[in-house]
Amino acid sequence: MKQLFRCPAVRLSLALPILALLASGATRRLHAQDPDLRQNPPQVQKALEEGFERGEGDESDFVRKREKWFHDQRAYPHKTIPMGIRQQAIKDRDRKTALESSVRASLAHSQAAPPEPSWKLIGPQPVSFYGLDSGRVTALAIDPANPNIIYMGGAEGGIWKSTNSGETWAPLGDRQVTLAIGAIAIDPNNPNTVYAATGEENFSLDSYYGAGILKSTDGGATWTQLPGSFTDNPCGGDWIGGIAVQPGNSSVLLAAVESCYYGQAGIYRSVDAGLTWSAVYVPTNAWTPGTSVLFDPANGHTAYAGLDYGTVIKSTDSGLTWSVSAGSGTNALPNQNVGRIALAIAPSNSSVLYAALADTANSDLLGLYKTTDAGANWTQLTNTPDFCSTQCWYDIVLAVSPTNPNFVVAGGVYTYHPGGSAIMTSSNGGNTWVDQSPGLHPDTHALAFTPDGSKLYVGSDGGVWSTTSPAANAISWTDLNETLAITEFYPGLSMDQGNLDHSYAGTQDNGSERYSGSLGWPTVACGDGGPTVIDYAVTTTIYVNCIQLSLYKSANDGADWSQITSGFEPNDRTAWVPPLSIDPEYHETLYFGTYRVYQTLNGGASWNAISGDLTNPKNTSHNGTLSTLAVARSDDNTLYSGSDDGEIEVTRNARSTSGATWKGVTSGLPDRAVTWIAVDPASAATAYAAFSGFTGFGDNLGHIFRTTNAGSSWTDISSDLPNTPVDAILVDPDDPEVLFIGTDIGAFYTTTGGASWSALGQGLPNVVVTGLGLHESSRTLRATTHGRSAWDLNVATLLPVPTISSVTPATIDADDKSTLLTVTGYQFNSKSIVVWNDSAIPTTYVSGTEVKATIPAADLTKGGTVSVGVMNGAGGKLSNLFAITVDNPKPKLTSISPSTAIHGAARLTLTIAGQNFVRTSKALWNGGALATTWVSPAKLTAVVPATDLEKPGTAEVTVVNPAPEGGASAATRFTIQ
Repeated sequence: MKQLFRCPAVRLSLALPILALLASGATRRLHAQDPDLRQNPPQVQKALEEGFERGEGDESDFVRKREKWFHDQRAYPHKTIPMGIRQQAIKDRDRKTALESSVRASLAHSQAAPPEPSWKLIGPQPVSFYGLDSGRVTALAIDPANPNIIYMGGAEGGIWKSTNSGETWAPLGDRQVTLAIGAIAIDPNNPNTVYAATGEENFSLDSYYGAGILKSTDGGATWTQLPGSFTDNPCGGDWIGGIAVQPGNSSVLLAAVESCYYGQAGIYRSVDAGLTWSAVYVPTNAWTPGTSVLFDPANGHTAYAGLDYGTVIKSTDSGLTWSVSAGSGTNALPNQNVGRIALAIAPSNSSVLYAALADTANSDLLGLYKTTDAGANWTQLTNTPDFCSTQCWYDIVLAVSPTNPNFVVAGGVYTYHPGGSAIMTSSNGGNTWVDQSPGLHPDTHALAFTPDGSKLYVGSDGGVWSTTSPAANAISWTDLNETLAITEFYPGLSMDQGNLDHSYAGTQDNGSERYSGSLGWPTVACGDGGPTVIDYAVTTTIYVNCIQLSLYKSANDGADWSQITSGFEPNDRTAWVPPLSIDPEYHETLYFGTYRVYQTLNGGASWNAISGDLTNPKNTSHNGTLSTLAVARSDDNTLYSGSDDGEIEVTRNARSTSGATWKGVTSGLPDRAVTWIAVDPASAATAYAAFSGFTGFGDNLGHIFRTTNAGSSWTDISSDLPNTPVDAILVDPDDPEVLFIGTDIGAFYTTTGGASWSALGQGLPNVVVTGLGLHESSRTLRATTHGRSAWDLNVATLLPVPTISSVTPATIDADDKSTLLTVTGYQFNSKSIVVWNDSAIPTTYVSGTEVKATIPAADLTKGGTVSVGVMNGAGGKLSNLFAITVDNPKPKLTSISPSTAIHGAARLTLTIAGQNFVRTSKALWNGGALATTWVSPAKLTAVVPATDLEKPGTAEVTVVNPAPEGGASAATRFTIQ
């Protein structure tokens, strides 16, 4: 079948079985996961559990697979993701990177500091599929003062800006705390102020949670994170699908918010330009996410909002209070089976609004309704096609022309659904409609008119399009994706070792794509593309899996495809993105994972199961599936499998086909989703396992583990990695101590087998890295991401990452004396410098495993915990940071002066003599702290207030040094005469 799935008619065969199952709660994200009870009070935990059980009960098995791949692997074995956990991981990574840069700069005057290697974008930019595509667009906003300026938000592609009507785009926030954008709003009172609401609220099941609001006051040049209350919840962070600024008052904002449990989802309001937020409509007895929010452009005191599982509400006091605005009697909106609601207001007549309602019973369109009296009465537009058919929970959006209240646009799926349409237009107020889908990608999420209504922009799963003739009977669309790089890759990158410019990888809704050396990548198979394999012996032979169990093979580099599923049990539990692997010695032997392993010995002509259920036998409530397979290069009889419910198994006789024996090897590993297994190229018994989830929520283990005995035992080599899911591992065939990993916050590497880790290269956005590949001869590392396309990095001159294994002494006294420090570890060199806290200190190189450094006396004047690191000069990387303790000594007080005073005297200053005083020493007057100044280890001064000298008597003066160690001196008497 040439160009498989390129046309909608062929794609229909995949889409309809999928979408027929997307009914009711089956379309919902699991609103509740259950992090440790330490995080949540019992009543909140109960709501979480109840919400989860409801959602889980409604989910079809098919829909759950997509969610399990993206969301559940991060939550398992819980049902939620810890609050703010991704942001903390980014902070931890950046803290070490900033320290490394600071020390490097301080040394650069004497040692040349070579630049960090930089990642290079290799595309897709754009994708050739429905014309030229890019990736999922979730938000569009046009500058009201300059229609050439457009802001775009990607599902996990970040914020982009165009200054020439979309002809070219530039990313604005690749290093922001999140690239998951749910909505964008431009301040109508000051267009230089832009708000990007984070967390993609499309209920898409692979949507990344957010981190509050990003705000720019300089047209997107710089951004400030405003977390508000949107990260203080057990969802990782909220998903914000709408944001609006009040006309005439830039201080007031509204946001439509999805949280993961009752009592937090709804409408939020800020009165300080986004700095803080409060809930203004959040039902406590229901889960009703806000899905649309807008201000009346003619009267900023009036606002409207749409609620998922709810209705349309209205405020007449700038969003402070709300009431239902659903009409009454025969002129009312439905109140049964109401799901997601899209709202649009007519700027030229703000009494006219349109509301599109999803049907929770079947995910079709429940109806499109119109009001001409600002929500008092609603009329159903009965001729409206079911433009979002079976997917109204996911892609349902409306827009009204700024100059004509009767010209309305509706966005949804595509014409491969009965009645469906990427874009429908009506020029008579919704009485009749024209399908304008030809030339567009399916699944519309965003619409935006220029202020004069002459131009319409569309954002979808494939990117951005525009038209200058929105009212035409047949719209001619202009593709605006040529400079957008927001493709969402799934795991399964393959590389041709004989040709750097020959790769395959699968993507979300843009198929399986081929890289041929240019930024533009063609889609060659599938609608949603999964794992790929290039046959290393015959590199024009390609294998792809389209989601679930749907394997295809091409013998001519993707020009033609044939299905190769003979021998599979079609009802097997299978992941949304199942694993596919090729034997390193026998190129016609491949392996595929459902909940068991299938093997082909004849290039896919037939398959046989060679295992039973390899998922976690202890998991009785989670339908586990295999997530990774790895064949040993040095022994193709050794095959490892990993599952999304924490099980790892290994066989040492894989080529015995149905006689293969398997052994569970999970002892000592976390009960979290296994995301990747990689085998040492030279040793089949040495393997690495990567895990999703988060440390500290049910276990205190890391994310990467190593075995040297085929899984009989494992060692945690996570070391100083941030607490973030690890999604891919690659072992360097030139040096098995060098590992590359892809995580939820970018790429890292180690040169000491995981004893210490460093962020890899510069220029890679803060995005999930789903796959890694290495072209060995050119030393090119390739990374695919879930939202920012694919990137290359040359690692030929990779810098070693030194490792500290011990520091002596481990405890030092704060005695104002210089101290010699001995640091042992690996990969030190003659330029090695010891870093004490944030500064380099005098260092003597002893050997590749030992350096000595002198801690200056000035750095030992107070106690605390100090981090010690090693850098190999200005051109080196910073090692893991080793914590040592500086103990405060116990102070000695020998005298005070004066020691007497006349009662009623003014305040006085005591001079305190003694020993072992530190910068944090405090003088106490009858147990109460005095304002104390450290002068030297033998001298303090302290101010005695006049109120302590009012009456005759005595007072006891002591000195206290705080922990660690420290203590109180003996008391000396002060007399008040």
